[in-house]
Amino acid sequence: NHFAERWRAYSALSELVGGGGDTVADASTALAGFDDLAIASATPPKELTEAAEAIVAAEAEGEDAPLLSPAARAEYVQEVVDVLRRFRSNAFGFKNGAEAGAANAKPMRASAVLCFTSRINHSCAPSCFMLSKRVYCQGKRLPMAPEDEDVLIAVTQRPMTPGERVTFNYGPSDLVSRWPLSERR
Repeated sequence: NHFAERWRAYSALSELVGGGGDTVADASTALAGFDDLAIASATPPKELTEAAEAIVAAEAEGEDAPLLSPAARAEYVQEVVDVLRRFRSNAFGFKNGAEAGAANAKPMRASAVLCFTSRINHSCAPSCFMLSKRVYCQGKRLPMAPEDEDVLIAVTQRPMTPGERVTFNYGPSDLVSRWPLSERR
C-alpha cells in the first residue's frame, strides 16, 4: 500500500503541474526537483517491480483507463518503478512527534523526500549526522518554534574547511559509532 500511496502522491503533483492555477510554479519546481533525484542502484528490487505492475494493473481496471499497447504498458510500468526507486533512494524516515502517553496520541512512522537534504551524498566516514530539530533542541535545552518540529538538520562531527562536501552515512544512526570504517566500507 505504501508504494501505491507514493505513486498517488507523485501523480497528484504531476496533475497540479498540468492543471494550471496559482500552485503550478511551486508544483513544477517540486516535480522537477524530485525527477532530478538520483536512483541508488541499476537494478530495481523485485518488490518495486511487482508493486509497479500491481499499480498499473489497478489503474487499467478503471472505467476511464486508456487501453495500452504492451510496449506502452511496459514503459508506464518502468516510469512507476523509477518514481518508486527515487522515493526509496532519497527518503528520510521520521516520526510524527506525538508524545508518548498523550491522550489519543498515535505516533506514526513516515518518510519524506527533502529538497536539499535528499541530495547530500553518502560517506563511510561522514562529515555530519542528521537529526530532527526537535531532538537537537531538546539535547541542547533550546526553545523551538512549533512550526520547526519536522525540520531535519545536519550537525557536523568534526571541523570542516570551506568548500568541503557535506556527507553523511545512509545506514542506521549508530552504524558509524558501532562498526570500524573498514567494516562499514
